[in-house]
Amino acid sequence: MDNAPFSFDMKIDDNGMVLVTATGQLDADVLIRQRAALAEQGLTGESAAGRPLVIDLRESDPPDTAWMGSFRKIAVYLKDTGEYPYRRAYVVAATNSHEFAIKLLQVIEETEGAPEFETRVFFDYADAYAWAKSGWNSGEATDGKTLLTC
Repeated sequence: MDNAPFSFDMKIDDNGMVLVTATGQLDADVLIRQRAALAEQGLTGESAAGRPLVIDLRESDPPDTAWMGSFRKIAVYLKDTGEYPYRRAYVVAATNSHEFAIKLLQVIEETEGAPEFETRVFFDYADAYAWAKSGWNSGEATDGKTLLTC
């Protein structure tokens, strides 16, 4: 990536899975603003909570500096929203920087006492999707419409 601006889109697929695709250089403040916009529109909360979540970061870059501060902001925001998934799977590019960045986010979330769900990191999207969905019963599939593109 060439420090492209951060953005993401979010949808619920036919299996009831929440799918997030992020692009650009991760910016905690932008992510929090975009998530807040989703919340204001009623597109988070009950519609996403308790569902498996697959976050595709293969086209996204970690922050240039202050990773811990950025990840702490994100972790505190996620904790404050109380919107916990069934499972959270990150799909990252096979580079040391991405693996390290996601591991840091996991540690910060655990330190904040947030997760009552499992989080894992994958290099393969199909593996991430299968793991996140495993053992989960949607009860009601959605039409797969896009919730919002930020």
